[in-house]
Amino acid sequence: MNVKIKSFKKGKKNSYTIDFVGNQESVVLYDDVILKNNLLIKKELDTELLKKILLENASLECYYKGLNYLNYKRRSKKEIENYLEKSGFLKKDIHTSIERLEKEGFINEKQYLEAFINDQVHLTNHGPLKIIQKLKLLGFQEIEIRNYLETFSSAVWQEKIAFIVNKKIKSNRHLGNIKLKEKLLFSLISEGFKKEEILEVLDKINFVSKPSILKKEAEKYYIKLSRKYEGTALKYQLRMKLLSRGFENTAVDGVVEEFFA
Repeated sequence: MNVKIKSFKKGKKNSYTIDFVGNQESVVLYDDVILKNNLLIKKELDTELLKKILLENASLECYYKGLNYLNYKRRSKKEIENYLEKSGFLKKDIHTSIERLEKEGFINEKQYLEAFINDQVHLTNHGPLKIIQKLKLLGFQEIEIRNYLETFSSAVWQEKIAFIVNKKIKSNRHLGNIKLKEKLLFSLISEGFKKEEILEVLDKINFVSKPSILKKEAEKYYIKLSRKYEGTALKYQLRMKLLSRGFENTAVDGVVEEFFA
């Protein structure tokens, strides 16, 4: 059965709504498909040709969907694939679209990898192991990730660790030096830095508990614990609490004695 084209109506961007004579449902086609199939001239097509045209249009729609997704920010090939799969496109159309996007330079895995790592190094608190983990989720192979990470010297990571540590020390309001150092070690490991590099930096920094922090914590816990304890029991509980917050034995003994002098 043949269908006759009644009219073309300009739609969004480079698409047109095509109305047919009779009760035939309208279709939206891209101008590339319209021109390729000479629909402006033919004005009439059979069911098989219409089916072929709709398949071509779906493939082109997949391409434009991927292109539009890339307009917001740089994406990896894996991100584009996942996005197009969730949008319901056929795998063959996704493959064709990604090949075209790569050929046209809209997807460049090498540039993406290098830009991503540079941003992670200079703009986040993430270490190399976390960067590897994030990029593997984006579809990159560990070998190619490590190859570029190796262009950054150990000094770069240590400088970054030192910056994070000093920032945390300045913002510390509640912890003693022992607990703070321990917390920083675990925090930096969770951010993907290597333990040996973290310890090397931490060993160079002179961690000293601030007397003002110790005094403030002692006052806070003295008030809190005195609601439940008194005398020797209160003294013991206060000492244990301050030690658990990472303050040194000598300093803790000194401030506790002040409360019970």
